[in-house]
Amino acid sequence: MHLETHSRMPSKIVTQHRALTDTTATFEERLLGWGFSTGLQLISATWRIETEGLATLQGLEQRRERDVLTFWHRHYVALFRLFRSHPIIALTNRSHRGQVIANMCRRNRVRPVQLLETGKMQMLHSLENVVDDGLGVGITVDGPLGPAREAKPVVMHLASRLGMTVVPVSVAVSRKYAIASRWDRLEIPIPFSRICFVIGEPFCISPTETRDGLRERASGLTDAINRGTEQAKIRLG
Repeated sequence: MHLETHSRMPSKIVTQHRALTDTTATFEERLLGWGFSTGLQLISATWRIETEGLATLQGLEQRRERDVLTFWHRHYVALFRLFRSHPIIALTNRSHRGQVIANMCRRNRVRPVQLLETGKMQMLHSLENVVDDGLGVGITVDGPLGPAREAKPVVMHLASRLGMTVVPVSVAVSRKYAIASRWDRLEIPIPFSRICFVIGEPFCISPTETRDGLRERASGLTDAINRGTEQAKIRLG
């Protein structure tokens, strides 16, 4: 799944980006997006945030490197807080749920790109239209429907083809409500929670990486995000 820094985007990229983001939402989808985002803004104002590895993220931004911030689907609610100050493009689809999330993104200063669910190559072509130096992309690498906490090789394929650096982002929340009925056990931090973000060491993916190699790198990404999650939990105590 940028903020104010999207003004850096060349006019060609801006035009292509709008073509992907200006989709029509129903009144219900806009209303739900408004309601969820308003509640999120009020609650997140009470959260106490700690971030480990922030220098890694800042270094990528300063060098205007292409990066993919990767994280588990269960943590995307907490990550809205991080992404307000560190610009990204958030990927979602054009389903009812995707429209609601896209409207939440817009109201939290995150730029959504709504992709058609038509396969990996179509996703690749869509991303080529919006990715430029200095623009990061946020992806839930176990989404949209799992298996939970297992990175899919597709993110490594995209990074390899587009020359992007893969950055693992881990999250731990001191107090939260977890929705047990969902495949990802989505975590919603409650007011006055402590949240720790851990930015891991980036993965650089060769453009000549083999299919087996991409699967191995995806497995390594799974381990990196899970290690970071345990590290964040320890930091919270």
